[in-house]
This record gives sequence, C-alpha cells and structure tokens, in this order.
Amino acid sequence: MEIIEPMLGDDRNEVPIEGRFTGEFRQSLVQCDDNVVAGMVYDGTSFLECIEPPKSATAVLAENTATRNVVLAQACGDCSAARRNRYR
Repeated sequence: MEIIEPMLGDDRNEVPIEGRFTGEFRQSLVQCDDNVVAGMVYDGTSFLECIEPPKSATAVLAENTATRNVVLAQACGDCSAARRNRYR
C-alpha cells in the first residue's frame, strides 16, 4: 500500500488527483482516513497492520553466523592479549 500525499503545483495550489494519475489507476485507489499509515495492508474492506513475514532460514543463519564471528573475534582478541601479557 502507498499513501498518495497532496502535491502542490508551481502556483502553490494543490494539484488535483485527476491531473496526476490516469483514470485506470485512480479507479484502483481506496479512500482512507488519517489513522492509516504507510505499510498497512488493505484486505478489500479495511486497513490492517502489516505483520512482517518470518525470516528465512538463510537469513537466520546469516545473522547467527555474523554474531558468532563477532563473539569469536572478541574472544580470540582477549586470548591473544592474555598470552602476550603472560610471556612478558
């Protein structure tokens, strides 16, 4: 869903929607009130909050791998510093 905001012309007056979009496109538009925000879903009768789809296994794996790599890098850095200090 997209909210079409008012648009001002060069004369600073609002450009009517008829002057901005084709008739075919305007027929697909749905009137909404001020409670509707970008990202909501229209089910044919009302606007609903958009629910994010669950992450794919690939996305979860990538996030977990990135987190693991950060933790390992921090741990290895701490180990290296401890070894360096031990042999001084």
